Amino acid sequence: MCLDQQNTDFVEYCISKGISYLDISADYQNLQKIEKLHCLAEQNNSTVVLSVGLAPGITNLLAQYVVSQMQNVESIDIFVLLGLGEKHGDHAYRWTFDNVDSNYTLKIHDEEKTLKSFTQPLKTNLSGSRNFYLFNFSDQHVLLNTLDVPKVQTRMAFDVEWFTELTAFLRKLRITRLFRNKKVQDFAIQSFKNFPMETDVFGVKVIAKDKNGNSKGVSVKGNNEGRITASVAVEIAVLVLNENLPKGVFHSHQLVKDIPVFLNKLKNYDSGFQLNL
Repeated sequence: MCLDQQNTDFVEYCISKGISYLDISADYQNLQKIEKLHCLAEQNNSTVVLSVGLAPGITNLLAQYVVSQMQNVESIDIFVLLGLGEKHGDHAYRWTFDNVDSNYTLKIHDEEKTLKSFTQPLKTNLSGSRNFYLFNFSDQHVLLNTLDVPKVQTRMAFDVEWFTELTAFLRKLRITRLFRNKKVQDFAIQSFKNFPMETDVFGVKVIAKDKNGNSKGVSVKGNNEGRITASVAVEIAVLVLNENLPKGVFHSHQLVKDIPVFLNKLKNYDSGFQLNL
């Protein structure tokens, strides 16, 4: 499933028939509803896999990997780089526009905090040094619930640096509220489709820090986010079909046992896929 659904009727139908289900959508509220079907999936011998794709998906796997390589991880910072030249469906564009001007709640050190998207820049080197801004990807919520790490935050940037900084500036002026207007979205979507900017590059970087201040970073880079999302979905589907996986509702990082092997398989779909562990 690649669409955010209004309810869980379709998922429940699949589960009731013992059909395994993969979801590549990114809205945390929807994923939360599906998570509550864990017992139903267990009872009906169904495996439901969430967080399949780039973000969430590869971001979850990289976070799980760095946690497995360190002790007493205190924080995880996730950086997602998206290319403005990438072709998306209308729904994906609208989801991004809506979330540029959103506030969301995140539990940090067991305290609920309200965060504003496209604020609190953090600089790192991912296809060049650039600022990344807070964004409400579902991975951070999920990882806080599934990993023993008190602080996880996800930030994003576009490959066009001036466009990233302009968006952050408009957010500061509260002008980004216009991005929620359907007519504004329609105009912007048509512009992106007719006049793609820069490239279809994508990248993910995850940096974990322990209580002693030591850090470890891992990353992936490539082109064509849509293709890599499909590649992750294929490999997860193969896993579901060929492995004796537990029944219930899980996120991808809870089921992939050998993460380096899994990620290296993605090179079979794209020779330009770069993995740095």
